[in-house]
Amino acid sequence: MVKHSMIVVLVAIALVATACAPFVSTSGEGAIQIYFGTPTGARALSDPPFSELPVFSAITIKVSGPGMDPVEFTVDATQTSFSAMVPGGSNRTVELYAPVDWDATYDRLFALYPTNMPALPTLVKAYGATTTLNVVPGQSVTAVLRLEVAETKILLPDAYYSSYLHVADGLHPVAAPMTTGLYSYSNSDYEFDRYGRLLYSTGTVHRAQNENDSAPGSLVLSGDSLAFDSASNILYAWYDGDGTSLNGYDYGSESPVQYQVNDPSGYVFGIGSVAVDTRGYLYVPLYQNSSGSTGIGKISVGAPSGGYADTQVLAYQPLAAFGLEDPLEIRDMTVKDGRLYVLAGENVGYGVPHHGKLVEIDLSSLQKLRELGWTSADYPTNPATQFYGPQRFIALAPRKLIIADEGSNGSTDVDRVVEVDLSDWQIRDIGLDGEVTFFNSYAC
Repeated sequence: MVKHSMIVVLVAIALVATACAPFVSTSGEGAIQIYFGTPTGARALSDPPFSELPVFSAITIKVSGPGMDPVEFTVDATQTSFSAMVPGGSNRTVELYAPVDWDATYDRLFALYPTNMPALPTLVKAYGATTTLNVVPGQSVTAVLRLEVAETKILLPDAYYSSYLHVADGLHPVAAPMTTGLYSYSNSDYEFDRYGRLLYSTGTVHRAQNENDSAPGSLVLSGDSLAFDSASNILYAWYDGDGTSLNGYDYGSESPVQYQVNDPSGYVFGIGSVAVDTRGYLYVPLYQNSSGSTGIGKISVGAPSGGYADTQVLAYQPLAAFGLEDPLEIRDMTVKDGRLYVLAGENVGYGVPHHGKLVEIDLSSLQKLRELGWTSADYPTNPATQFYGPQRFIALAPRKLIIADEGSNGSTDVDRVVEVDLSDWQIRDIGLDGEVTFFNSYAC
């Protein structure tokens, strides 16, 4: 069986007012029509030779914004278009959420490509898209949405026992987590590309089509921490093994280009992590030469030339501004829903303390907005609201962060998955306790 790249990359969805005749608004409402699938104005792009969408089990469309109650519509996945009246106004956010039926997708594609079946990215549970627009009553409005991975299964690296990646359907799965053939290290990091393929580091970066991929490809790229820029199809790999360097890898081109990202003028990359936003700006730990401080910087990356890419610092704040100074260590960073999220912890071997926090940061100013899960005690006094040692973001979910939390309660190891709800900024659920030993073992 020949394996190919995932069949889904993007979907462009046009929202337009009905074109046949002018509509009349009702109480300031405007009509939108959403096309998806095959009609004119919608398109699907993927690696050749495939240009197919998966089979969705349902499609949910939500419209929200200032001065209006959110409205939500459930669309039959067999439909190719949808229209509705929505309240007019500025900054209307349109969100689309589409869970995937992989069994039906396999049957459909096997009928189309019986001798050349593509590999399916079955770690993905749902795709989604969002945009913000102004709806003017009585006038047409056009917008474009692009499907990205919106929800995935939960990744459970087991670095202490088998060193293989495990996968769970949720925090409280009906069946035990699946053991994959994907080998990981104690410092492995994980990202999903725009197809939903898994990118993970073992010193060298690998790309797996799905949890059953028996021969994941190597990108010939070194990295301990990863960030994927889905807009430009560039993978950034932070590598501490050679003194801390940052590499870029454009694997969307026909001839993938690997290059080194230069330290910004007046700064030196620090030890930590890397994240990227939807505009391609990077967020990295930086040492500022003039002040002698270490902090987090927002940087722009120029076009690569001669194997290198120059950078410029757009904003910088010392770690003390976030409450992340020593002895806390930055473990992972990610950008979600227009905010930067940083995991930091202190885990002292077989002893104490074992605690940490999640920090939310504004992307423009790099100002700290809020934090969650911290205790100044040696380890959590209320484990339902506090972290032992948050290590990695290990799944994607709408308006949630899924976090691997590990440490010691003073006598035994703690390995669990914590779900943080971004709407009310609370630890909403905890599960998968002790299913794996995540990255370190602390108990004697």
